[in-house]
Amino acid sequence: GFQMFAVLKSLPSRTWKLVYSALCESLLRYGLRSWGNASNSTLMQLQTVQTKIVKIISNIDSTAMVANPMLCYQITNIMPIPNLFQFLFIVDYYFSNSYKIKNEHGYNSRKCFYVVPKVKNKYTKRTRQYLVPTLFNGLPADLTEISSFRVLKSEVRKWMIERIT
Repeated sequence: GFQMFAVLKSLPSRTWKLVYSALCESLLRYGLRSWGNASNSTLMQLQTVQTKIVKIISNIDSTAMVANPMLCYQITNIMPIPNLFQFLFIVDYYFSNSYKIKNEHGYNSRKCFYVVPKVKNKYTKRTRQYLVPTLFNGLPADLTEISSFRVLKSEVRKWMIERIT
């Protein structure tokens, strides 16, 4: 037990991050694609487990975490659960026109927003019909004109990591 932990603790952070992306993030991505629009209480359980793992990877003390809970995510460039869910949604629906109905109006505006359905209850906020236009309306202008899938993934990842607060 202890010898194994000592060996694992001596690994460089790059190796830890590789292990995280292979073992943890792949499972999180699968789960978020299926159940990512579940209730916040369900997602908070995933967030708690992910935070414990990222604390180990970042190797920072708990006193620094009290002052800034997202510090371990900023150090490791790993997206927390809400950001990872938004990243997956944007990447999955970027080149698809389903759920993206342009808001046609006579005003000269800089950005054409997508129509977001009216919210009647919390369930509506978890549907694709609401999430897709809401996320795409929040994208900066430079992320709306990308034509390559590879560039899209890297640029959206950078933007999501910058938004970690």
